[in-house]
Amino acid sequence: MKKLLIVLTFIAIVLSFHTFGEDKNPPSKAAKLKETIDSLLQIGPNEYFSKIDSYLGKIDKYILHRKGICDGDFSIVILEENSGEKVSKRRKLSRGERRLCLSELKNLRVLYVTNLFIARKKYLDYLHDVRIKQLIKIKEDVLKEIQRGSRKRR
Repeated sequence: MKKLLIVLTFIAIVLSFHTFGEDKNPPSKAAKLKETIDSLLQIGPNEYFSKIDSYLGKIDKYILHRKGICDGDFSIVILEENSGEKVSKRRKLSRGERRLCLSELKNLRVLYVTNLFIARKKYLDYLHDVRIKQLIKIKEDVLKEIQRGSRKRR
């Protein structure tokens, strides 16, 4: 009976870790920013100007912040084990950590520039189509006016 109780308790604990341990961590800032960069591709041409400024502000701010992290411009707070005091220390990243940090930043910036280019190109293609249609309409109106003028003279 005791063994059965122990086994059932163990199974309950394992299942609770499995089901309740998932998705507890909110997405990191980098993951949210990547989603923002990916959403640049979803901007429609009609809403380009209204949305692009807010996206660019968020992305540029994060890139500057991340560069500061890679350069070691920020201090870290460490709790001392013995006294429990908070001690602020400034620690530069090791070469490997810095290289990894800058590599991640570079990849993020490449994705940013690529998606921003695609979004701008879509917007410019849209503007080009609108202006071509306007030009065609103007041409047709002018040709109609010329035809009306030549009919009146006859």
